[in-house]
Amino acid sequence: MEFDWIESGPTELISQHAERIEKALGYFPNVRTDPNCPADGSVQIDKNCRAEIVIKNATCPQVIALHEMLHVIRFWVDEIPMLGIKNGDPRKATINAIDNMYEHSIIIPHQRSLGDDGVVPRFEGRILLRITELDAKVVADSRMRPDRRMPLFFALDASWMGKDVADKLRAACEKYKLHLIFDQILALRNRCGGNDAQSKINFMTAILPHFGFQYYEVKAMNMREGNAYPLNAYPKTQGSLHRAPNQSACK
Repeated sequence: MEFDWIESGPTELISQHAERIEKALGYFPNVRTDPNCPADGSVQIDKNCRAEIVIKNATCPQVIALHEMLHVIRFWVDEIPMLGIKNGDPRKATINAIDNMYEHSIIIPHQRSLGDDGVVPRFEGRILLRITELDAKVVADSRMRPDRRMPLFFALDASWMGKDVADKLRAACEKYKLHLIFDQILALRNRCGGNDAQSKINFMTAILPHFGFQYYEVKAMNMREGNAYPLNAYPKTQGSLHRAPNQSACK
């Protein structure tokens, strides 16, 4: 296992999580550089449904390395379902964004609880920038209004952020008369507050119809097994995949 892609090398925490991944999967994900990566790092899926870590530059900060490993652990080690929809569906980017925002609402506070204090300021800055960018777009085009995804994303952010930032997120929604949706989603997220697969399924089953999705058309993908299930048929007992999948997760 090589760590030359991590700035200043791995911390003990990173080494522990890397060993956990390798022990569970029998491999550590391939790491490659892509200057077009939309963030400093991301987790992608290769054609065999194996995890792959992609970084923007030749090396990435320790906080990003650990963050991407936690994504790998969620999907491939702990078998938390990744949401998807059939290829070619124009809503694919939306379902990917909803899934990603939900996962961050779990992973960022978990990473902070492990003692990685750098993760919150890094993501907090991005979130506050989104408010500024949204206001700038509205100033530039008075007809522009945010869609219903805004209160969903902001509520998921608010579920793990400090009160000051959470209040700014709600105020941004209130400005565009979307605060009631924000409040409803945040309350639902708090009720479905577990880190397990069923908590995610419960939240998504409740929220996705409001964004034009039906539960039967959304795929819940088990990346470790490489199988995809309808959202309402994802196996409830971890590791007991007794229901027949409807297709490969990688197709």
